[in-house]
Amino acid sequence: MADNAQTCLNKLCDELLGKDYYIASPVGGAQANEIITDDIIRQYKKRTQKGMCGYISNIFEVGDKAWQKD
Repeated sequence: MADNAQTCLNKLCDELLGKDYYIASPVGGAQANEIITDDIIRQYKKRTQKGMCGYISNIFEVGDKAWQKD
């Protein structure tokens, strides 16, 4: 389950913060995940709840085939 959660966070980071996003400070994985989550929330906080959910749904619909196992 942890791999799925990490994969999901990585996908959200790439789509919402950009593929060139990085954390300048040397931190561990758990702390990096918290920073990424905080940055996503901070950047998209002004969107409406419905709009944000729709945006996230679209990300996964577009990449849905990547999530399916063959």
